[in-house]
Amino acid sequence: MNQLKFMGDENLLHDQWKKAIEKFITHYVWHSQDRRKVEGPATGIIDRLEGRLHEMQERRRRLIKYLYKKEGKLDEFEEGFHQSISKKSTIIKKFSLIQLEDLLRTSTKNVAQEVVSSLIPPQGGLGVLAQVEKYCQANNMGTTQPNAAGSTNQA
Repeated sequence: MNQLKFMGDENLLHDQWKKAIEKFITHYVWHSQDRRKVEGPATGIIDRLEGRLHEMQERRRRLIKYLYKKEGKLDEFEEGFHQSISKKSTIIKKFSLIQLEDLLRTSTKNVAQEVVSSLIPPQGGLGVLAQVEKYCQANNMGTTQPNAAGSTNQA
């Protein structure tokens, strides 16, 4: 996500990248509506992608809260959730984008594979995020190591 923001102008995105991101954003697996449908056609691809990031974070939060509740430890949820996210973020930041893409590509969850297949070619090679990072590096557009959520400050 940060790499896309560093580009500054969505018009710098290659058509192939836009199509892949669009496919990811409009995948049927999402519960919330696409921001473009809610906020209008002027809503940019980065804002729409941030909407999906927010949904992923909220879904993860609800799942973990459910698991705490199931174990009768709901009172420990907030602290445990933040510690868990912090630990995961620390670990994920150690991976390169190519390594993260490989991990996503080899996921055992069919729905996860299907959703990310629009961004990461199942047969191998660089996915959209790695291509964007490479483009930003080649054009001196500032780079940071994003975590799995695509952001350095969000888990």
